[in-house]
Amino acid sequence: MKKMIPIHYLGLGVALVGIFTTIIKLLPSDPIACDLNSQDNPHLSCGEKILLTRPGGKSRDNKQKGVEAFKSGNYPSAIAHLQKDWNLAKDPETAIVLENAIIANDKNAKFKTIAVVIPATQTPIFVPTSILKGIAYAQIQWNQDPNHSWKLRVVIADDANDPSQGQEVATEILKRSDILAVVGHYSSQVTTNVRSLYQQAQTVLISGTSTSTELTVDDVNTFFFRTCSSNRVAGAIMAKYWAIKHKKIAIFYTPGQKFSESIRGAFIDNLKSVAVVKEFNLSTPANAKTELAMAKKLGATGIVLFPDAYTAALERDRVSSLIVANNGELPLLANETVNDDLLLKFEPKLIDKMTLSLPWHPSDIHHQNSQLFQSAPNWWGSKKELNSQIVMSHDAAKVLLAALDKSDSMNNLRAQKIQLQTIISRSTFITTGITGKIRFKGSDRDGEINSLVKPICSSTKCPGFKPAF
Repeated sequence: MKKMIPIHYLGLGVALVGIFTTIIKLLPSDPIACDLNSQDNPHLSCGEKILLTRPGGKSRDNKQKGVEAFKSGNYPSAIAHLQKDWNLAKDPETAIVLENAIIANDKNAKFKTIAVVIPATQTPIFVPTSILKGIAYAQIQWNQDPNHSWKLRVVIADDANDPSQGQEVATEILKRSDILAVVGHYSSQVTTNVRSLYQQAQTVLISGTSTSTELTVDDVNTFFFRTCSSNRVAGAIMAKYWAIKHKKIAIFYTPGQKFSESIRGAFIDNLKSVAVVKEFNLSTPANAKTELAMAKKLGATGIVLFPDAYTAALERDRVSSLIVANNGELPLLANETVNDDLLLKFEPKLIDKMTLSLPWHPSDIHHQNSQLFQSAPNWWGSKKELNSQIVMSHDAAKVLLAALDKSDSMNNLRAQKIQLQTIISRSTFITTGITGKIRFKGSDRDGEINSLVKPICSSTKCPGFKPAF
């Protein structure tokens, strides 16, 4: 005879099953990058929101309709609207979202996901736009090549060029188990603040714009890399060039900010027989004419401008006021932050005597792969209008694509992340970007990439730059 199970035990069993089911539902699971229903964050987008909007402007109609369709999961509609917007505006954010929508619409598509972190706010609009141009170009190149067995999906994140929001964004990205690597962050200040998070999470972070010497790691186990050279390279080149021309100089920089202090330190370390008569703080209000008069009284024959990467609110206005107050009298030496979208709008006489240190410039034939440089599309202007943010971000994506293509997709996602770092850090790893051959020693690029340029000016305008020597 069958043994009967008491009813109260059956009730207990049903209750336990219910409890275990509830616990399983409550247990945290690894969220994925584009799980829009459960993971909505104002600073991250796979395509369901617009992060890049010009100040005071609004998004174009087709772009707005495209992201709304993306968010609702209507990918054919998203593709149609985004394609129209891309044809009209050649917007790099549109390009990335369009590629993501094409992937999402193909149920059989094999793809790998990376993130790019931009300062969509708190910097001039050309900065995040340029970074996205580089990433979009690399993504389109890869995805439209029929020889590739998988597509690249890109998540866009906004750290607002702010260390606190940078940490928040990094934390959110690292929760997404399928984001295999990250391009970013823009400023050295933010990158320094978040690098340890990526290291602890064993996720590759590669920057095309963070140049602080503090970020250098001489260790094969580093998960941080960069395609640009460190300030050690730029500082030495600038100091050597300036020492030929001046014996007394004044420096304007931003104390307490990683990039500004780093380039200043590297510059001073390499100065020979040159006196710094006075240093001025770019983060505090001051009268530019008074400061310049003081510098000249102390014997300065040249002015050095080392602002940070837009991390101090006053910097941009302070630099502009100094350029205007100088009125072209004393020669100016400046870092790449000074080369923003306002610079070439100054009267020629104001910047004719300026020399700029840039991570890369299209006129620098010694640091470019001519084939890739010439094949770059004119989506965003002529080849001469390519800037270091576009090209270094493109090359950062190229590094990840080369390494991802070598990684074993049969591994679980965590193993793929670790394998990615192993591949990039190998002494035998090498790939080619617009800036030439790329490989690494620890965190830093092996080989020096830096361009020293001067404006090309007529009596009425300064349309571009040429090598300083």
